[in-house]
Amino acid sequence: MKFIAGVDVGNSTTEVAIADIENGLNFVSSSLSKTTGIKGTLDNVVGILNSLTDACKKINIELSALDSICINEATRSEERRVGKECME
Repeated sequence: MKFIAGVDVGNSTTEVAIADIENGLNFVSSSLSKTTGIKGTLDNVVGILNSLTDACKKINIELSALDSICINEATRSEERRVGKECME
């Protein structure tokens, strides 16, 4: 299995989705937690780790089993590449 995690840090919640991308795109877990700190600051790391850890626990893997973690960034929509660089 090849696991990739997508993280979306929002103003009030931080969401994580994990997929196995070895043979296509198969979503296997997700989690939602309260965003910690002000969006776009290092304080967000706690909420990100909470969501990642919870999503991993649901499928009985450790964080270290994730092959890639993609985190959203606050940019103009025309500058986004919706996770493509994480899957290349």
